[in-house]
Amino acid sequence: MRRYRLPKCKILRTKKDIQQLFREGRYVPGRYFDLVVRTDVVDSKVLFTVSKKIRKKVFRNRIKRRLREVYRLNQYEISMPLHIAMIGKPGALTADFQQLQAEFKQILSKIMDS
Repeated sequence: MRRYRLPKCKILRTKKDIQQLFREGRYVPGRYFDLVVRTDVVDSKVLFTVSKKIRKKVFRNRIKRRLREVYRLNQYEISMPLHIAMIGKPGALTADFQQLQAEFKQILSKIMDS
């Protein structure tokens, strides 16, 4: 049985790593969220962020929680080490959770194939 945890050591936190991810990473747009992915890394880490265009903090935090849950449940499908930035869009707030998961799996398969 798998333990679907997302330990703190798997969260991308250092300013240097975040800047390097956005500078050297590959941008993959989506309907509910965008991904910035870097493949030349040693271990997998993830960053969750939402644009300030979404004015209310409550909504930004809710989107980040939903993205975190999508990643947490699907992290074992990632077969190679990646640094991922998940950038939430306003549509992620009203989207069905299954739609979010389906989009994440679709984008992930696109990344794994290339």
